[in-house]
Amino acid sequence: MRYQTGLVLHLAALATALSGVLPIAQAQSYPTRPVRLIVGFAPGGPTDVVARAIAPRLGEMLGQSVVVDNKPGASGNIGAEFVARSTPDGHTLLFGDVTFIVNPSLFKSVPFNPGRDFIPVGFAGSTPQVLVVPANFDPQNAADFVKWAKARPGQISYGSAGNGSPPHLATELFKLAHGLDMQAVHYKGTGLAFPDLVTGRLQLMIISSTASKPYIDSGKLRALAISGLKRSVGLPNVPTFAESGVPMPDLDFGAWWGVYAPSGVIRDIVAKLNEVLIRTLAQSDVKERLATIQIETAAMTPEVFAKFVQDETFKWARVIQRAGIVPD
Repeated sequence: MRYQTGLVLHLAALATALSGVLPIAQAQSYPTRPVRLIVGFAPGGPTDVVARAIAPRLGEMLGQSVVVDNKPGASGNIGAEFVARSTPDGHTLLFGDVTFIVNPSLFKSVPFNPGRDFIPVGFAGSTPQVLVVPANFDPQNAADFVKWAKARPGQISYGSAGNGSPPHLATELFKLAHGLDMQAVHYKGTGLAFPDLVTGRLQLMIISSTASKPYIDSGKLRALAISGLKRSVGLPNVPTFAESGVPMPDLDFGAWWGVYAPSGVIRDIVAKLNEVLIRTLAQSDVKERLATIQIETAAMTPEVFAKFVQDETFKWARVIQRAGIVPD
């Protein structure tokens, strides 16, 4: 009996020791095959473009290919659900934009829970959002625009990339902040909205600098203000909302992207992914590639990124509720 008891205690101690060793071994050997970076939108869109700018060097750092896999549909929900249901070994990750955290507040039900089914890995980048108007528009700055708009309640139309999209939410936030009454016109992507803005059928858009810069540089659109605490390197002549006298502190990060793992991925793998992501974003060639599409980076630990995601989730949930936004 004493021998059996001793054996049981020995095996229990061994199991406890191995439980600590196995995750370390898993993290050290990870990844053992190519990593799939799931994008819930079609190729060529902003999220896809940013993911593909990062993926090659991220793969070099990990020692395995990182393959961008597009699974578009349902405002990104199809791709997110795929990752949530995947094996939690770090070989399937989500590259998501703000719609990932917005959709649960926008739709009556989604097939995943961002807080329960995912682990935030790291911040991948952001791009400022710009208030743009037709080139021949009367208001010359953002403060003048607010005065002009207040004098025309219900008469002003703005474009968005769809219900609940970043441009839609940003403009609704702008409306709430400054007491404006403007009507949304939803398009199946920002590319379809720009011609109507250029010709004046729309009076404004608040859209990423990635998408708007070519129109601003060509003189087809005029930029009145840009989000962020400081001016954008890519659009140095455009004042911030605060400089323009119409502060938008809740829009400081503009549009942003992040990497997520399905729940169950061990902490050491998450830490390794975060460290490799930060090193990738710090590489000069990656920074240059991202700068050409107006993407700014920032290093965040998983814990800092998780807090950022939580704050953004609450912020946009309040905007959706206050603005009465419902799915189409």
